Amino acid sequence: MSSTPEGSIESLSSLLTFDKILLSVFDIKARLFYPPMMFATTDAAIRDFASLLKDSKHVFFNSPSDYSLFVAGKFDTKFGFLSPSKPALIYHGTKGVVSSYTASTYLPDPALEDDLKQFASDSSSTTFDSLLDNASGAA
Repeated sequence: MSSTPEGSIESLSSLLTFDKILLSVFDIKARLFYPPMMFATTDAAIRDFASLLKDSKHVFFNSPSDYSLFVAGKFDTKFGFLSPSKPALIYHGTKGVVSSYTASTYLPDPALEDDLKQFASDSSSTTFDSLLDNASGAA
């Protein structure tokens, strides 16, 4: 007899594919994340984000250094399960791709990490400070 009840989340875990990636744009001036968007791959998200940064009709165009793209989690489109994760920075508005992202890896660009830590030291936002610690792998 199985110790996992039929229909439980544990019995579904082997069926979940998390086939979409959730990403969010962080606005450094507003100090907030935009609502998340779903993409099939991070490459597709980076392509679309980079296009917005170059579009003179879009708000990102005027201040591209204020915006960064973060991976925020995964979503399973078949069963509707959401798997949030620590925000992982993958693209900065003026510095471009800053990490090679996989579900378990975040490799920060040291120059961008220094810039973000400088912002954090100038900010009273403990939420953003925590985000930077998590993104950089600090304990």
